[in-house]
Amino acid sequence: MRATSPLKLIPLLLLLSTTGCPHRTPPEPTADTAYLRRNLFSAFNADAEELSLGDAYLLELACFVGDKGTFELDRTLEAWGFTRRRDFRALRTSTYGYVASNDRMVLVTFGGTDILNLRDVLSDVDALQLVHDPRYCATPEARVHRGFRDSLSSVIDGVIEEVRRQAQAQVPPTTLAPPTAPDSRGATPPRKRLFIAGHSRGGAFAVLAAAAMRKESDLPEIAGVYTFGQPRVGNAAFAQQLDGGAASGASGSAGGAVPLFRFVNRDDPVPNVPPETPGASRLGAALDYRHAGTVVLLREDGRVVHASDAEMTRRLPDPRVAGASVANHYQPAYQAAIYAALAKPELIEDPAWRAVPAPAIVAVLPKPAK
Repeated sequence: MRATSPLKLIPLLLLLSTTGCPHRTPPEPTADTAYLRRNLFSAFNADAEELSLGDAYLLELACFVGDKGTFELDRTLEAWGFTRRRDFRALRTSTYGYVASNDRMVLVTFGGTDILNLRDVLSDVDALQLVHDPRYCATPEARVHRGFRDSLSSVIDGVIEEVRRQAQAQVPPTTLAPPTAPDSRGATPPRKRLFIAGHSRGGAFAVLAAAAMRKESDLPEIAGVYTFGQPRVGNAAFAQQLDGGAASGASGSAGGAVPLFRFVNRDDPVPNVPPETPGASRLGAALDYRHAGTVVLLREDGRVVHASDAEMTRRLPDPRVAGASVANHYQPAYQAAIYAALAKPELIEDPAWRAVPAPAIVAVLPKPAK
C-alpha cells in the first residue's frame, strides 16, 4: 500500500474533485454554436514574436473544442480553416488532444479538464516524484513530474510524427493569408510555425511536449506555448532550461527560451500545485517544483498584468475556502477574462501586450462560453 502524501494536498484536491470540468461528452450539434465560425483563425497572428492576447483567446477556444466529441471537433477545425487534422488518445493514461495545421501554422493541443484525473496524479506519492528523463531534460540536474511524464510518454511519439507530417505537407492556399511565393532571390517560403496549448493537466503536457519537440531538428520553430491553469511540471533546473538557461535541442528555439505564456485566472488554485518544497522531503527525494515562462495574471478587477512566481505563491487559497475559487479554473472563466481584456485594451497593463486585433476583428470573435 502506498504511503499517504506528506504534502497535505488532499483537502485542496478533494475540493477540486467536487465539481468537474466539461469533458468529452459531445454536445448536440447546432447551427449557431458560438465557436463554430468560418475561418475563425484568420484572426490568429502566427507571426507574433511576443505575447498576443488575441492568439491566447483563440488557443483557449482550441483547447475547449478539444474536449468535445470527435465529430464536433473535426467539423469545428474544418470550419476554422485547418486543412489537416488528427486527434490522438491513450485510454490507459487518459491523455488526449489533436494536431491540426493550415498553410501558416501547426497547432498541438492537449486536453486536461478531468479534475478527478488531475487530483489523482497530484495526490499519488509515486506520481509526485521528480525523475530525470533525457527526452525532456536537457541537463543531468533537471527533473520532471513522474505522473505527467508517464502520461505524455504514452502519446508523444505519435504526436511528434504527426507534427512532422503536417509541417512538411504541402497544403493548398486558404483564405487565411495571401499565397506565399519565393522572392526574387529564389528564397523558399517560411516554414510553418508551431504553437502548443493546453488547459490544466493539458498545460503540463504542453510544457513537456515543448521540451521534447525542441530537440527535433526537422520540426517547425516553436513560436508559442500557451497554457491555462497549468500545474507545476518540474524542478528549478527544468524551469531554467525552458527559460533559456540551458541549450536543449536543434530546432529554431534551441539554446534560447521557450516562448511559454502561462495564464492564471484570479485565484485559480491549480497553478500552485504541486507546491514548492525545496530540499529533502520525507519521501526521500527532493521535491523542488518550479514554474517556467511568463506569468499572465488575469486579476479580479479585470486587469491583465505580469506577475512574479513569488506573488503567485502568496495567492494560494486557503484549502478551507478554495472551493469558491475552483470555478476560476474552468475554461469558460479563462475565456471570459481574456475576452474582456480584448474588448477593453485599457485593462492590459503592459503596452506591448496591448497589441490586440483590430476592433473589427474582435467584434467577430465568438463570445465566451457560458
